[in-house]
Amino acid sequence: MFAIDVDPGSVELGDHILLDGVYYPIKDMRSVGFGEKLLFLDGRSPWRMAGSTRMYRPKKRKTVQLESGPR
Repeated sequence: MFAIDVDPGSVELGDHILLDGVYYPIKDMRSVGFGEKLLFLDGRSPWRMAGSTRMYRPKKRKTVQLESGPR
């Protein structure tokens, strides 16, 4: 994972937030006003995101498509 500062408009499902020393993955989210989101976390009560916040995003795996056979 890598750290990234995001605003409520660019937070993604699967991002993690560090609260009380625990990394919680974001499982769902809802807009709750201009520039705010309610984040539903795995294993914790919902958390209101009202501005730019440090998130931890998993690195995306690169995929390579293999050729299907000889030419």
